[in-house]
Amino acid sequence: MKKIGLYYILLIALISAALLISGCSEVDDDFRMPAAAELKVHEEGFEDPESENFHGFFLRDNDWDWRGDWPGCEQCHGSAPRFEGGTSNVSCATSGCHVDFEGNAKTLEDCNTCHGDFRAAADDFASFAPPRDLNKNTDESAVGVGVHQIHLRGGEISTGIRCNECHVVPQEVFVENHLEETGPDKVVFNQGDLASFETRLADMTANPPTYNPDVAAPTCDNTYCHGNFSGGNKDFAPIWTVVDGSQSECGTCHGDPETGNPLPTTTAEGGPHIPGVFNCQACHWQESDKPIARRLEDGSYFIEQKDLHIDGAIYITGERRTDW
Repeated sequence: MKKIGLYYILLIALISAALLISGCSEVDDDFRMPAAAELKVHEEGFEDPESENFHGFFLRDNDWDWRGDWPGCEQCHGSAPRFEGGTSNVSCATSGCHVDFEGNAKTLEDCNTCHGDFRAAADDFASFAPPRDLNKNTDESAVGVGVHQIHLRGGEISTGIRCNECHVVPQEVFVENHLEETGPDKVVFNQGDLASFETRLADMTANPPTYNPDVAAPTCDNTYCHGNFSGGNKDFAPIWTVVDGSQSECGTCHGDPETGNPLPTTTAEGGPHIPGVFNCQACHWQESDKPIARRLEDGSYFIEQKDLHIDGAIYITGERRTDW
């Protein structure tokens, strides 16, 4: 009986081995584990800036929470802000996407990653502002874009202003009110030296600079930069989304906006200006041969010292005054 039992055990073992060998011989020789990049965790278009599924929109819709576990990025892509690969072995720093024009790697927390010029260098101050806004708008008619760039980079009348004239500038990404607040609440004057200059000289509660978020014609009201000063057109409220130059023409901030005459109201009219003096260069200079502005032979006016034109002071025959 023992021999018969051993015989059956050996027979079963041989049959099982034959089946195993036969089954293994049919395994596809090309079988391989998929690479990390082939595993689809996100929706189609997650890497495509033109897709509605773009990860920038995904982060925006999840309160910009890219740290920590899902829906954050650190769980799979490594630690913020560089996200160097982690378990997914897919990195923002080496993907070729988060780089500037010269190919230098950028982090997710650089200022111009979410708004401004994405391909500009991480330390290019002017590129921090739109275009692009948080909704990827690039046209100046969009409230999120408007005339950001001319304010920062300057133009025919000034060398530009800093972001903190109109915004509370965060020193890092995850600070109170940076990611939570959007829209009109982001415009906060009285942070810098210029926008609220006139109200700081007098009563801070009298005619403070304000932002009017009217969708059709958003305006900046009562700002020093656009007329809220002695002899200025304090009622002038430039429209944020008008970029044809009409909002900064001579006469809009001081003088007559209808004629383009920039001369402020005269003493005879209750203003500060001397009647009959039309040449800016006669009085307004820090150095006699370098006037702030100049009246040309054809009667037009030209800002010569742009860095001194909108700086919170008035220059009268070499004297810099802030008590006017």
